[in-house]
Amino acid sequence: MAFVPLSKMGSAGLVMSGWGRPYMKSASYPKGYNPEHLKPYQAAFTTASRDCSAATKGTTGMERARAKAKCMSAALKRG
Repeated sequence: MAFVPLSKMGSAGLVMSGWGRPYMKSASYPKGYNPEHLKPYQAAFTTASRDCSAATKGTTGMERARAKAKCMSAALKRG
């Protein structure tokens, strides 16, 4: 079983698993940090996120989350 060291508790958070059970997870990178290997994808994700947020503006909750995920997937496949 994995654990979060006490020295990293400031970057840990409680998230829900796919089975609906909570677990503790630490952040991979500090907030705002952009790893080098992801920089080539940054522009495409920024554009897709902006476009999909506008396209799903009238929805809320899980309906919006699913619609935005579907939109992001389609937008990134096109690009």
